Amino acid sequence: MYHLSPHSLFTKVVAATDIMYSLPSYHVESEYIPVSSTTAATSSSDGICPDFLLDQQVALIKRINALSRLFQQSEEATTKKLQETCVSEKGKIGSKVARKAEKAAKKEAHKSAAATQGITVTFHPFVITAAKPEPRDVGQAIPACTSSRFLDLSVPAEHAWISLNATGTEADKGWMMNVERLANRKGMKVNFTHDQGAFSAAAERNGAIQNFKSRVNFWQYIGECLGLYSDEYVTMALHADDWLHKAEKVLQKSMSQEALMRSASCFLSRWDNLGTVDAFGIVDVIVSGVLEGVPKSNNVELFEKRIQCALSQN
Repeated sequence: MYHLSPHSLFTKVVAATDIMYSLPSYHVESEYIPVSSTTAATSSSDGICPDFLLDQQVALIKRINALSRLFQQSEEATTKKLQETCVSEKGKIGSKVARKAEKAAKKEAHKSAAATQGITVTFHPFVITAAKPEPRDVGQAIPACTSSRFLDLSVPAEHAWISLNATGTEADKGWMMNVERLANRKGMKVNFTHDQGAFSAAAERNGAIQNFKSRVNFWQYIGECLGLYSDEYVTMALHADDWLHKAEKVLQKSMSQEALMRSASCFLSRWDNLGTVDAFGIVDVIVSGVLEGVPKSNNVELFEKRIQCALSQN
């Protein structure tokens, strides 16, 4: 390496000096290279310009530096991308592990289901035994095979001289007609009228008058007078009051005749008579009268025919 003066010509012989050389501040070739000597310099074997070599070296160094910077930048970009890839791969690996665990759990569930399906369950042999009828069931079935009749209860002596007076609406016609027919058989005096007013009833005995505002109370009193209502008949006492209240709801327009008919049909499908053991009582007379004029099911129609048959007997 030679230390050249800034304005030296290339023809000048320069001796080497053993020092640390530094690159000079180069000038344009035209400043220190004669144009006339350019051909001779290029044609001779020793005509390569040292400044040209220095320019080549500087360009090479710059290129190397640029390449090193480019390599460093590419290395940094590669490292960053690798880190991002590692993070995403970790996430993918985590999701893959979760999916694998889910698949394994499903497999185990299928295996356990298949194992349970293979288990045989031994059932005890089913034996059909005849149900023992209760006395109440037997008693309820008796009227289906016997003639229609009313309860034969003795009428108390103090009820023999009672006269009944009642005023009702057009809806009360049915049960009033049934009670009149029944009272005539028992020899009791009744006087029922119909108008558009409210219901009212009274019972007279030995000059004393007892007034009734509730139809249910009046029906219970009629039943006691005719011997057709008694708490001694347990089955009748269980159901009679319920049916009397239902009949009163129909007359008060809080329940329809169709609803009462359906309720009676359901009851008759289980028992032969409506609230009695082996004969008819006051509740049957009242309910059949309230159901007058409404389309009936077969069992309710048969029930009403038996009531009318019993009323027509002498």
